Amino acid sequence: MWASLKPVLLKPLLALPALARGLSAKHTQKTVQGKRMVMGRAFRGLYGLKQIQFGNQICFSNKKSRRTWKPNVQRKKFYSGILEEWLRFRMTTSVMKQIKRMKFGIDEYLLKTPDDVLLYDRAIKLKKEIKEKAKQKADRDQSEQEPEVKHLPTPPAPAIPK
Repeated sequence: MWASLKPVLLKPLLALPALARGLSAKHTQKTVQGKRMVMGRAFRGLYGLKQIQFGNQICFSNKKSRRTWKPNVQRKKFYSGILEEWLRFRMTTSVMKQIKRMKFGIDEYLLKTPDDVLLYDRAIKLKKEIKEKAKQKADRDQSEQEPEVKHLPTPPAPAIPK
């Protein structure tokens, strides 16, 4: 009986827009590198594909009860050398490690990380700004360079007869 009612019950729910169902239209469940993103917090910081994990807590008598492991999220400021300003993000400790390992810090992390991993709108906008500023700096440096003076090769010294 329930199997025949299932399509009828779901049809009105699917007809509602995403906002009315309690999901934002932009951040409905998204597939990222084969993983299904369901954690909404990932859209508000640099989480590096970390998600809430689920499992069992096992006591001495081997009874199991459900529990969760949440990502270790911290607020952190990093200095952007290209933008010449401090950037504050909510990020996981694994992302902090990745940034600290990189030579150019937060700038390099944002430039190398694909948008479907970043997920955070502000980070994606900053990535575009960094690309534009880096291009402007490169053009400015190129125009400031003086043309190289080419020296003519010196002729060999004449051979002294013996």
